Amino acid sequence: LDRKHERAALTAVLRHNRRVGFHGHFNHMRSYVLGNETAVLMASYPRGQRPARPFPYYTEVMTGFEYYLAIHLLQVGRTRDAAPGTPPDRPVQRLLTAGLLRQVDAETVVLPRNVGQILRGEEPGPHNLTAPDPVVASTTGKDADASAAGAALELMRQVEVVL
Repeated sequence: LDRKHERAALTAVLRHNRRVGFHGHFNHMRSYVLGNETAVLMASYPRGQRPARPFPYYTEVMTGFEYYLAIHLLQVGRTRDAAPGTPPDRPVQRLLTAGLLRQVDAETVVLPRNVGQILRGEEPGPHNLTAPDPVVASTTGKDADASAAGAALELMRQVEVVL
């Protein structure tokens, strides 16, 4: 995909499908959001071009869509919603508050380690740390550097799989 088109499409979804408050929202199927809640609609027709028979669930929202949208926006480089002073109802701010993202600086957020482990289907941890074995290792610095480089590459591969 062209990154510019992808980013434009995601920004349009955020602009047109995100709703703050559902008092006047009609949903003819199932309602997963009410009142003053904020969520992302499955679809919207901002230019009034709704088909005569739109797909059945276009007026619905489901828990988690805003999180997926926020993560995808972050992947394409949109992080301004992570800046201090951003309204707390924004998806990135909600993820930060829920502990599903960790803020590095005013423009960067990352997945916490335990969240990444869960997304990869791993058991989160370690939960209990043990004292290191005081036996002196015979590993050379060169071997340790090579092992660390391999582990770093594996970590990058795992992060790419998660994202």
